[in-house]
Amino acid sequence: MVGRSLYCYVELRNKTDHLRHIVSGRQGAERRDETIVGGDRGEGQSSGKKYPDTIFIPGYAKLPDGITAREIFSVVGIGLEIDGEEGVIVAADCTLATDVAKRFFSKIVEGKKLVEDYEYIVHEVEMRYHGNAQKSLISALRIARDKYTVYRDKMNL
Repeated sequence: MVGRSLYCYVELRNKTDHLRHIVSGRQGAERRDETIVGGDRGEGQSSGKKYPDTIFIPGYAKLPDGITAREIFSVVGIGLEIDGEEGVIVAADCTLATDVAKRFFSKIVEGKKLVEDYEYIVHEVEMRYHGNAQKSLISALRIARDKYTVYRDKMNL
């Protein structure tokens, strides 16, 4: 078996929901990537699993009067894409008025577990986000956490 390459197939999901198979070889073999749209399974479903690869959990809360986002939206909405198995937030967005605020919120929550790291996330929002929508974001996170908890209980995770 000397000289034969042993390949390891790793399946990752990127933000555009394409399956990316990364094939890497042993002993300096070159690495190549190939993208497969949708894969050979149902969209968002892994074989042999009782839960989807990722799920979408929203949360909404009323915005305070007198801020720009309130002029555009009456509520702040957050959307969290969460890994179905691990519970890690893999992507996040919100309806704040500026792109900087949206990116900043995403940086705070992505990579964290919504339930297990909830207190830490709230602390980070309180310490780092000094916009007028701070309490609304925390309320929306609480609602999203509660929805995810119901989902986890339903799926017995």
